[in-house]
Amino acid sequence: MGKDKRHKIIFRIIISIIYCSGILLPSGYVFAHKVNLFAYAEGDTVCTESYFSDGKRIQGGKIEIFDTEGNKVLEGLTDSDGQFKFRPPVNGALKIVLNASMGHRDEYILAIDEPQSIKVPQKVEDRGVFINVLMGLSVIFSLAGILYYVLIRRKSR
Repeated sequence: MGKDKRHKIIFRIIISIIYCSGILLPSGYVFAHKVNLFAYAEGDTVCTESYFSDGKRIQGGKIEIFDTEGNKVLEGLTDSDGQFKFRPPVNGALKIVLNASMGHRDEYILAIDEPQSIKVPQKVEDRGVFINVLMGLSVIFSLAGILYYVLIRRKSR
């Protein structure tokens, strides 16, 4: 196989990677309005705060509270400040789920021993790590492809 033919094959592979990256990169905008949900205790009341990644409070977001067996024990809507307050209806861990507009969703797990005793909350892990890694690799391959193209063009002159 000649040197020029190898360069053309490599160039086509790199262009394909760049094209695929162009398709995947717009999916990064999905995280631009990621919602955040936090819960904490104030006495015998649980307070939740909900907001978008840009700091805007979520008004009218649906909050659902589930017990350890997955049964819904309470639900309500966030107020104009993105808050929802409630008294824990059951002992044990509570899964607090926020459903905001246009499919935005987040979860928070809060452990409760007794109605007045609330343990340190645990934040549910972000599920977008794989997509972020894939997008980062796409950018790296795209930049490598552009660099390779520039170097080949320089040598051919």
